[in-house]
Amino acid sequence: MARSKLPQIAEQTVLTKSLRRCALCFGLNQDSTQKRGQIAHLNKNKNDNRVENLAFLCFDHHDTFDSTTSQSKNYTCNEIKHHRDQLYNQNQTYSYDPQEIKRVIDYLSLMPEMFEKLRIEGGEIAYCLDSDLQIELEFYNYNVSSNNLLSFSKDIYDIQMQIASNISEIQREIDLSEYHLAGDNFIFTWREDQSHNEKLEFRKETVRNLITEIIEMREMLRAMVTN
Repeated sequence: MARSKLPQIAEQTVLTKSLRRCALCFGLNQDSTQKRGQIAHLNKNKNDNRVENLAFLCFDHHDTFDSTTSQSKNYTCNEIKHHRDQLYNQNQTYSYDPQEIKRVIDYLSLMPEMFEKLRIEGGEIAYCLDSDLQIELEFYNYNVSSNNLLSFSKDIYDIQMQIASNISEIQREIDLSEYHLAGDNFIFTWREDQSHNEKLEFRKETVRNLITEIIEMREMLRAMVTN
């Protein structure tokens, strides 16, 4: 069976909870500095992408954990989970600079009506896109950068960049050349070519997933600055 790609929201959750601190460096060496590393699947099933089965490890500890030699001396799943959970508990007490908190609150307050429309309409915007929402999507990322709302904290910045990427991906999915304007809405244009029409269901599912990730990441940011 082919290995499934780690979902973006699972990856972002682990990186945010760990603050890119290695669970084993923290648990074994009391080292809570930021590391370069990878996300490990603790039960060794690369297709099990539940957050509880994942942990951020530095490259050295990840290589050791993945090693197939000397298994009796290797780190165990429960051992890493224990250190990971202790790390997560400590990170919950981490507080950001007041200016950073204000920047994130201002970021979350930008264009709230757009996100409420996305939440309510979901994947259906791939069939019928309100022209005002189309304009809001087009200018959102510009408004974020022009209002100096991007964080200087890497973990927050990475989430903001993923939200921006998802919004851009929604715009790419909804190719307006395949739509016609009816009143205030862009409507998907049906054609005799069935392969063209079959795009719609796939497009709706893709857009729905992108919107779900956006909503989850915004809630993650909200939780990070309100602990």
